[in-house]
Amino acid sequence: MKKSILAIVIFFAVQMIALISAMAYVAVQKGASFASIDLNAPQNIEVLGFSLLFSNLTIALLITLMNRNLVPNVRPALTARNLFLTIISMVLMAFALSMMLEPINDMDGGTSAQFKAMENSAVCIVAICFMGPIAEELTFRYGILANLRASGVKPVLAVIVSATVFAIVHLNIFQGISAFIFGLLLGYIYIKTGSILFCIVGHIVNNSLAMISLHYPEMEQSMTSASYALTIPMSAALLLAAVICVSKLKNPYCIADENRED
Repeated sequence: MKKSILAIVIFFAVQMIALISAMAYVAVQKGASFASIDLNAPQNIEVLGFSLLFSNLTIALLITLMNRNLVPNVRPALTARNLFLTIISMVLMAFALSMMLEPINDMDGGTSAQFKAMENSAVCIVAICFMGPIAEELTFRYGILANLRASGVKPVLAVIVSATVFAIVHLNIFQGISAFIFGLLLGYIYIKTGSILFCIVGHIVNNSLAMISLHYPEMEQSMTSASYALTIPMSAALLLAAVICVSKLKNPYCIADENRED
């Protein structure tokens, strides 16, 4: 339990330090007041990207060191079947959430605009699509969920707690709802496989799809063009299909144990 709380503290502290450092750097470079700095401004996007890279790398390192006694759980056989099912489940979930949450799309707290400003920066793309998922999965599934399980918390409760915290840190309704559902599915993936690697792969797929949809808005518009009366059952069906895909995942350790027993 203590390590789960420590993981949250590490995540927030490192993010805050990186953000303040980036703002201070820009303020010194431009001779501007600290309060006037906007890291989302086009001229500051690269600085923001490097700030995200630094914070994500630091979080990943600190959480890994904190959980070094759980390292064996990070290195299972990365089976092609599990990998395929993880990717398919994430694609299905992304389409479902895009349709389901379209009516409250304007309540995303400016996240879409921020991502749009970052889409032409290689540093930002790496930070959002790769390092972000690694750091967040190490924090929420490996740092929180895995430690809750290690302390005896039941799987369902551990998944719900990790998903709830994951939703809260996004700080707005739109992202919070999406992150909670997303976090539940990622937690289920972790419970089914015992591996953080599949969670990271799934998160990378989700964030990459988000960036692609911003670059090609017509793709998302085609998915949300149906009436909302049809959208609800369609998105529910897609979410159910995603859950079914995850339910078919196998734990490589269980497979290995069965082989040894035979």
